[in-house]
Amino acid sequence: MRSTHKLVEMALLGQDHMHWYSQARDECHDAAEIIGTCPERFIEILAVTSPRVSVTRNVKYAIMLSVEPFTRPSGMLRKVYASYLRMLKTGDILGRKTKPFAAALHGDVSAIPLDTWMCKALGIPAKPSAVQFREATRRVAECADYLGWWGCEAQAAIWATAVRAAGRNVPAVSAITLALDYVNNLPLQGVR
Repeated sequence: MRSTHKLVEMALLGQDHMHWYSQARDECHDAAEIIGTCPERFIEILAVTSPRVSVTRNVKYAIMLSVEPFTRPSGMLRKVYASYLRMLKTGDILGRKTKPFAAALHGDVSAIPLDTWMCKALGIPAKPSAVQFREATRRVAECADYLGWWGCEAQAAIWATAVRAAGRNVPAVSAITLALDYVNNLPLQGVR
């Protein structure tokens, strides 16, 4: 597992994306207003449907399920849809990644979501053990403390560095554009 010192270096390289969660939250609130749904529920749907999909596809899923809550979008994993239905029924978001992801999007600055990109950044398996997961979260929190940042800011910056290191662009939550497309009856490419 990468040292806290290495995570600090990675966070500094990705610091232009440290506000990813606050920007995403604003996008989610605006998109929810456009499609006529509760912003908090939109964020919860976005979080629970986030496993194993790109940010863009995730936003499309959240828009579709906000408008048509009992129609499983094409391509959505059955397990993810089952988690979504459980969230609708109980209000609970479970999952080591989805719960802190929802918390960070809701404004909990101490939340530290760990997805597969973060696992790569941390040098741990994509499905870490509970011990590895706790230690990884602790190290990202330690990195944030060292930098004087919030936990979700350090996580977002490290995440951005990992995405860039793989030769990819850091995705933004372009929810407003996708929501406008949806309400104007334009197809959400790759989902229906």
